Amino acid sequence: MNDTILTFSSIFYNANQNVKILKREPELVYPLHGHDFYELVIVVSGQGIHFTESEEVALSPGSLFLIPIGMKHGYKKVQDLVLYNIMIRKELFDLSIYQDLTKMPGFVKLFRPDKGVIVYRLTPVEASSFIALVQIIKKENNQHGGALRGSQALSFATTLTLLVNICRIIQRVPLEESSVKLRMSTVFTYLDDNLSRNVSTEELMEVANMSCSTLNRYFKRVTGLSPIEYHLQKRISNACELIHLTGKSIEQIAELSGFSDASYFSRQFKKVMKMSPSVYRDSWKTWGLNQSTKENPR
Repeated sequence: MNDTILTFSSIFYNANQNVKILKREPELVYPLHGHDFYELVIVVSGQGIHFTESEEVALSPGSLFLIPIGMKHGYKKVQDLVLYNIMIRKELFDLSIYQDLTKMPGFVKLFRPDKGVIVYRLTPVEASSFIALVQIIKKENNQHGGALRGSQALSFATTLTLLVNICRIIQRVPLEESSVKLRMSTVFTYLDDNLSRNVSTEELMEVANMSCSTLNRYFKRVTGLSPIEYHLQKRISNACELIHLTGKSIEQIAELSGFSDASYFSRQFKKVMKMSPSVYRDSWKTWGLNQSTKENPR
């Protein structure tokens, strides 16, 4: 199995397709394997270890990384790990319209790393917006060969939007090494485990065994946000998922997300998402997207 190489011909059933989206729900333990295409990964939920022939990295919600062509990688110690695989044929970047993209410093850093796989951490809002784009690409790709005209154009445009936005944000410093990396991972896990209530800075200081200033400094280096800002975004992101996966009322979703007051919840939601919960729900209905559809694993 260590010599397994997945080819684009076994993945891309449509000869005109340059990008394919697969949702792994859940991702299973998988041994070392490689591809002859790029694989961009966004972790939605759960935990696990991503490994290559030379390194291991812990994954958590919001982790984003790219597997270069030919690099062997796998997953182990997975626990409810859900992720999106965005598989990209190398021929895509031969198109002239992508020349501007391939010259971006973020593109070079992501697609042509000077060392092994770098795992970036998205904020909850970034992850939510990227996943929304991924779902649009997935939906439009499923229209190929059908009667709906414009699907290839919309898939192409959305892919370009996704890649440009990712490349613009990955200049952020990746997770710190060694003990700091481990301590910050513990903080993220604690926040993920407490999405139904407010979490205080004092709690996080105890979890991380850091002073307030040290905790905030490292947290902002990783996410660009304070721990409390990040946790609010994470709770709102969780509410977003409930909105487009369930038929529950806004009041019920507010309560499930740890907001006792629906009006306060709506204000915080609008602060983060730049729209009200009801407008957000209507936007998902407009696209006709349903994240609850599951795909078979490999």
